[in-house]
Amino acid sequence: MNKLHHKKQRSNPSLGLFVSLLMIVASIGSVNAQNFGYIHRDSILKSVPNYLPKLQELSDNQKKYSAEISQGMENLQQKVSKLLQHLPAGVYMATLQTDGIQKHVRIVKY
Repeated sequence: MNKLHHKKQRSNPSLGLFVSLLMIVASIGSVNAQNFGYIHRDSILKSVPNYLPKLQELSDNQKKYSAEISQGMENLQQKVSKLLQHLPAGVYMATLQTDGIQKHVRIVKY
């Protein structure tokens, strides 16, 4: 005759304690999570007085200075080209300056 032997399984008290502590910590974390929120910087800055006009002024100045720098570099390039027309072959060092922009160049003409 076969008898089935069942071992009585005891519950592990340390496992129960661990699960209980884990649930408590998780619930505390979810409660504390409600204290934090995300604020987009742009939404705050747009409410600051004179922010948008100053932002537009900054953009305008950036465009103006970029155009000035481009024009100055173009003027320097024209001066270099003009200088190269009259120089004999060789290596030259030059400092070019136009409209407050100074550029040190090494010129090699073959």
